[in-house]
Amino acid sequence: MKYIFLILFFNYAFCYLIIPLKYLPIYKNKSSTQNEIYNSIINIKLYTELGIGTPIQNIEIPLDFYSNDFYISDNPKDHFNKSSNLFSNIKFFRSSKSISLYSLEDTFLDGNNFYLGEYSEDIFYLNLTNNTKIKLQFYLPIKLKKAESGGIGLLLYTSKYNSERTFLKCIKRKNLIDNYFWNIIYKNDKDIFLLLGNLPHEINHTLINSDFNNKNFNKDDIKSIQYEIDNGNTKYSINVDNIIIIYQNKSKLNFNDIKKIELNYNSGGIKLPIHIFSLYEQFFEKYISFGYCFKNEFNMNMKIIFFYCKNEKIIIDEISTNFPEIKFHSNDLNYDFDLDIKDLFYTNEKYIYFLIFFENDNSNNNRIIVGKPFMKKYQFSFEPDKKLIYFYSTKNKKSEIKDNNINNNENKKYIFIIIVIICAFVLILAFIFFLLKFFLMKYMNRAKKAYELEDEYEYIPKKDLIINNN
Repeated sequence: MKYIFLILFFNYAFCYLIIPLKYLPIYKNKSSTQNEIYNSIINIKLYTELGIGTPIQNIEIPLDFYSNDFYISDNPKDHFNKSSNLFSNIKFFRSSKSISLYSLEDTFLDGNNFYLGEYSEDIFYLNLTNNTKIKLQFYLPIKLKKAESGGIGLLLYTSKYNSERTFLKCIKRKNLIDNYFWNIIYKNDKDIFLLLGNLPHEINHTLINSDFNNKNFNKDDIKSIQYEIDNGNTKYSINVDNIIIIYQNKSKLNFNDIKKIELNYNSGGIKLPIHIFSLYEQFFEKYISFGYCFKNEFNMNMKIIFFYCKNEKIIIDEISTNFPEIKFHSNDLNYDFDLDIKDLFYTNEKYIYFLIFFENDNSNNNRIIVGKPFMKKYQFSFEPDKKLIYFYSTKNKKSEIKDNNINNNENKKYIFIIIVIICAFVLILAFIFFLLKFFLMKYMNRAKKAYELEDEYEYIPKKDLIINNN
């Protein structure tokens, strides 16, 4: 794999890291049944590839959004073999092959994801194509709580475990980042990046300033809310005031009982509460009766229900003209989020899969969990030390620009009308002026002629008149 693990940039006062990411499935796709295909679509995890040790080993470890652990598992194949359904085609670290690995202390500590972790240090290669390297500290667990190749924890603090040995604090001590901000930026479905250290609008780099899924990063567009802490556990949630499902005939259904949408980067779909299921079942009912679409279900921790259809243009066109749109309104962010037909279908050669699914879990009826379809459409940033979620409301900005353009056009139209009225008024005044002038000149000419006729008589002085009379 040719991905660069860490790209280090120094830009005047800014110091940040950009890490390429990719999605890997959580579960194996053994027989390519529809259930397994769908399972591999919605149950995914964000991984990065890095170079470690001497000689260099290229390994793949996932981001961990709910802990502060920075740990790398030592060839955890046995853990994966205990759960045969887990996807295990992952590049693992083998500590016995690295001569530059050494232990920093004799004490073994527990983490959020492991027991008996040995605090260790090794050489990390910041660029897989050259010898750029740096020493980083991490935990090398003896026993894992769950099968995983390791983890880059993006929290700073948890209620139980050491917060001074987190990944973010480790790289900040090395002066690799300015701050603890982290941002996941989608250029498209495949090109995904983790930006560490600054917010996107602060970075003057072509990678960030290029067209990332039509996103524009502007300081004036940022709004922020606090993390949700539930029984000591962090949840990346947004309070919503109502959920609206809008049909093509403009009819609407409101769900005021749903109060939150929870952000989940490790999901490929949108999980709706089970009490909304009947609405989508009714929508797909006629397509299912004709054999165009299908309803399936499978069990993970709970029963998952989903829909998929044949990948035929006539079917897709028919569904697209009738498919309902989902809107979420948040007073906290003063924003209307939406998901439409373009966001909610995954297509392969034979079928299209509806990315909204339903889990038979009545305990989460007041929230919707949104994954990749939502996260790649809207840009969020996170500041774990202040427990803040930032949101770039670029869509509203575009709407405002559009509205301003409309207003400007209307203003121009009104100005044009006013100018036309003024010009017409001036022309009328000019016409009246010239008309009055014409009649006035005509009158004056008549008066002048009359005066000239009178002026043709000879005036004889009185003295001469007396003489002549004598």
